[in-house]
Amino acid sequence: MICRVGILTGLGNGAVSRTAAAAVVCMLCTLPVFAKKKEPPPEDPNKPRVTLDVSTHHGFSPVTITLTGQLLGVDPSDPQYCHIGVEWEVTSPFAGKSSSKQDPRCLHPPEMVEADRNFAKVVTLWRPGNYTWRLILYRRDGERLLSNTQEVRVLVPN
Repeated sequence: MICRVGILTGLGNGAVSRTAAAAVVCMLCTLPVFAKKKEPPPEDPNKPRVTLDVSTHHGFSPVTITLTGQLLGVDPSDPQYCHIGVEWEVTSPFAGKSSSKQDPRCLHPPEMVEADRNFAKVVTLWRPGNYTWRLILYRRDGERLLSNTQEVRVLVPN
């Protein structure tokens, strides 16, 4: 192919033709790199996932917010989600990352299992700054389900 490139461009067999041919080959080899990448397949709507919403994204100190989480794509009778572990994680301007965790155990017989799918937490924020919240749920087998994050900005009153 290199010889053909040199002949087709009319450069002959000299150093210039080899350099030009090598440049063309390099360009042809890099074309797949610039090709459009395949998009990842869409997520399965029936796959378990956690969403998190917040009542307000900003307010003057003190501001009370309600965090609401929802577990989607889960059969309420699935024993993996009976009394699921709940962790509310927050990154705050003064304490860094902290969390509060509840990890109850399911003691029900299989026929009485009913999974909680709604979670809520009410918090009053006093210190100004940006807070980032996340809800983490722990299945019975230890697998973690992470929610999206929500940011809240607390402002100083004038």
